[in-house]
Amino acid sequence: MNELPQNSCLHILSYLELPDAASLTTISKKTIPVHLQRRPIPLSETSRGLVGQSNTGESVHWQSSSSLPGNDWSGPTGAPLSLTHSIELCWDWSDQGWGNQKGALAITLSDEDRAANDYETPPATEITSTLRQGSRAYAPHSDSPRSLSYHPTDSSFAIWLKAGGGGGHMLNISGLRARVVYYELL
Repeated sequence: MNELPQNSCLHILSYLELPDAASLTTISKKTIPVHLQRRPIPLSETSRGLVGQSNTGESVHWQSSSSLPGNDWSGPTGAPLSLTHSIELCWDWSDQGWGNQKGALAITLSDEDRAANDYETPPATEITSTLRQGSRAYAPHSDSPRSLSYHPTDSSFAIWLKAGGGGGHMLNISGLRARVVYYELL
């Protein structure tokens, strides 16, 4: 198979979720002249415990890209945002260990946007760790790994946590890691 033009490869890869894009770039360096690289995004905190307030179920702002050390994650050593495939977050989480599961982690694509509270429809700029399209994933009763990735539209994002309302709800996040996944042109 002949080499695909780099612009065509980038266009195709931009439509793929991270696991599929990673698989495609491993086919052949001659056919697909693009490789995906990962670079850590430094975070202010990597662990947090949150206790829900009774009757509110409010999302709590945890950290945002504007408060990150260095405040520059957009690609490798000054690469343009157009060479960024996705932002990937991985963490371990659990709730209070009994009862209803309401704990959630969400990303908003802007520092100014707020994540949805209990029983609110998430705004279009909110990305949640989903079980299926349009359905939030909630923290399990025992510590479990979770991840999400999304295609950024700019270098701004915020991380929100929600323990859940009704009293007694908790959310525990540990080992949060964030990475920018970018294209290396071969």
